[in-house]
Amino acid sequence: MLASGWFQTGLFLVVLIGLAKPLGLDMARVVEGNAPILSRIGHPLERFVYRAAGIDPKSEMSWKSYAVALIVFSGAGTLFLYALQRFQSWLPFNPQSLPSVAPISRSTRRSASSRIRVGKAMRANRR
Repeated sequence: MLASGWFQTGLFLVVLIGLAKPLGLDMARVVEGNAPILSRIGHPLERFVYRAAGIDPKSEMSWKSYAVALIVFSGAGTLFLYALQRFQSWLPFNPQSLPSVAPISRSTRRSASSRIRVGKAMRANRR
């Protein structure tokens, strides 16, 4: 590995170790029922998003509405990833000038949908 690679790995570990204690303390506050440290910033933003989406934060979500939300979110994520692959050559921050993936190719659909399935499998394995 080059020196820059070692430096980047070391910097990542330093940042990770440095953030472990404050983030752990914040998570402990949340578990104990206290407000998290960043709630002053996050709470107004959360209220705005809830209001814009028409969500009542006090109401419970039924299993049917959760299933519909999961399917819609998974479908939207799959379509978004497919669009990213299709328009890759025209998107900014493409320093290697990689070409777009062929239209409606099997590999494009599999690649986009596998990311959704892998995420679901990882969530199921945590239970």
